[in-house]
Amino acid sequence: MKTTSKYFAAVLLMIVAGCGSNQIQLGKPWQLPEPTGPEDALIIGYVIIGDKEDPLTPEYVRILGKGKVYGGMGLKGIGEKTDVFSDGRFVARVKPGVFNFNAFYANKTMYQVATDAKTAVWFTVAPGQIHYVGSYHAKHTRADRPWRPGEFSTERIDKPSERELLQWLLTVSQGTGWEARVRRRAGSPALPSATYAPGSKAKPP
Repeated sequence: MKTTSKYFAAVLLMIVAGCGSNQIQLGKPWQLPEPTGPEDALIIGYVIIGDKEDPLTPEYVRILGKGKVYGGMGLKGIGEKTDVFSDGRFVARVKPGVFNFNAFYANKTMYQVATDAKTAVWFTVAPGQIHYVGSYHAKHTRADRPWRPGEFSTERIDKPSERELLQWLLTVSQGTGWEARVRRRAGSPALPSATYAPGSKAKPP
């Protein structure tokens, strides 16, 4: 499924105390931080931009909780604590609630997935759940101009699948309080797919 959206050049934003996003280079040692309690949950996904053979990958992914107010300076101060990897994978550590895959940022451009509260797609994350939002490929469909933002389309892709992301998650959760949960989820015979492809607008902040 494809959706078309606007993109805007990225600028630093200030929104009233958040955690935000952090990019991790492949090859660097990383382990999934310990959960703070049994209710802690994870949101996982994947996104790339442009040429599939030589794609851009996000430096930042914004996951917003419904009704939450985030306070922080700059892009990394907005949204749930999310670790983004240089190949496009991302993992957000959250408390139970209702969330929205809101935006991602790459190459000084903010790709705004949800700009209208009326059409934004929200999903519920239960206590202890590992929620897969999907794997996506974004491409520019119209360049930006001084008087109007450009557009990009987002399509759902098969790789990496939820099971593949869970297998990777097993390698980075070994010895932590997450390991048993990830192992149970990875061993589930039927993994429900994400139910939507995000509709998006992109803007240079």
